[in-house]
Amino acid sequence: MQAILGDSEYNQITHGILEALSDKFFELEDHKQMPGFDVEYSDGVLRMNLGDGNNYVINKQPPNKQIWLSSPLCGPKRYNWDSTEKKWINTRDSHCLVSLLNAELKQLTDVDLQLSPKDLYEEIMKDKE
Repeated sequence: MQAILGDSEYNQITHGILEALSDKFFELEDHKQMPGFDVEYSDGVLRMNLGDGNNYVINKQPPNKQIWLSSPLCGPKRYNWDSTEKKWINTRDSHCLVSLLNAELKQLTDVDLQLSPKDLYEEIMKDKE
């Protein structure tokens, strides 16, 4: 069930997921050396460069309470928060943002970060306390 989030809740959830993803993305470098690898999170925009033109941008879209993804493999995608499932769901085909990222990063780097929407949400809520 997609929920209309208040500004405060939206900001908390989006900041939490982007910060948690940033931390997880840095783990890629622990597993594989990639020339040009870089991760940067600032002002609601998470950028990751895997080298060889493989760039990701994940950013907040406060006016419509979404997260937008730009991927080198699947292009642009938009996600709404599903309050029942506690994850970001694609607006067109209902796939999960975190699951897509996990699959694509494994394809591009041969590293399985084992990203889990449930674990990331629990991490966000733990940090809130």
